[in-house]
Amino acid sequence: AMVEQQLIVVFDTNVYIGIGLEGLRKILDLGAKAGVLALASVWPCLETLRRVTNEDPRKVQRALSTLRRIVSHAGYTADDCVRLRVHEAGEFTLARGLFGAEPEDPLLEIGFVADLVVAATELDPKTFLTSYAAELDRVKERVDLEERRMAGLPAAAAQFGPIQHRTVPSNVDLQIVAAGLVQVLAEEYGFALDTSNSHLAVNLVVQNFGIALAFVYDLMRDAHPTAGIPGGLNSVWDMKIAFHAARGAKVSGIPVLLVSDDSRLARAAAEVGEPYRITGKADYLALLSDEAVLASRIRALRR
Repeated sequence: AMVEQQLIVVFDTNVYIGIGLEGLRKILDLGAKAGVLALASVWPCLETLRRVTNEDPRKVQRALSTLRRIVSHAGYTADDCVRLRVHEAGEFTLARGLFGAEPEDPLLEIGFVADLVVAATELDPKTFLTSYAAELDRVKERVDLEERRMAGLPAAAAQFGPIQHRTVPSNVDLQIVAAGLVQVLAEEYGFALDTSNSHLAVNLVVQNFGIALAFVYDLMRDAHPTAGIPGGLNSVWDMKIAFHAARGAKVSGIPVLLVSDDSRLARAAAEVGEPYRITGKADYLALLSDEAVLASRIRALRR
């Protein structure tokens, strides 16, 4: 009998990298019994596809094995074809809400990303790299652009005022980060912001994306004047995944839980009073194994 779906989970890249096939099988079995549906975040997919083009064959093998885990976790078979369920990036949802606009780049269409990931797991590496050379070039360009753009977010936020270097961000601190984010997105989408629009947008972002903002605040607070944000590019990808842990994040009415072992992400969630939106891998297994605990977590996520 089909168990009713009651929870959507999204894993960050490092969970996929660190999990063995046995661990994944266990998560899939428990998840199926508990009514959990896995969606792949578009960012781990793109980040890992970018690694498939690496010069070092060992890195290529590692990237391919990560993609295989993503497909085992969030894939399904329909009409004898393997498909991948992909969760759209939080910033798109945000940009659509703010500007009523979609990203122009078709690369960010979920279907395109899903097809590429599946092809990477089904073809032998040489065939994949030659058949999809043009697409992989676009992935590389997009990933490089995202890394530059998100790495520039703390600087964009800093124009809107100094943040207070406290352990927990105040509402004003979150608004400063949100203003930077709105500006970065507006530039990317070619959208002119007037003051009233911008004020509205900032408030909307603070209400819904507190965890992502607190994460960026933490990076700004701990940034080195010359070395930039701590954690480098890894922090950029964590920042992007933090958007999945939005207030009221749901897919077809089902709440979303982000699974990540990143301590800064967990701290950001706690700082804005929403620690239940993110869980580590070990805690996630424990959640799946205990019906009562899972039920109370789902209730919290529905808030």
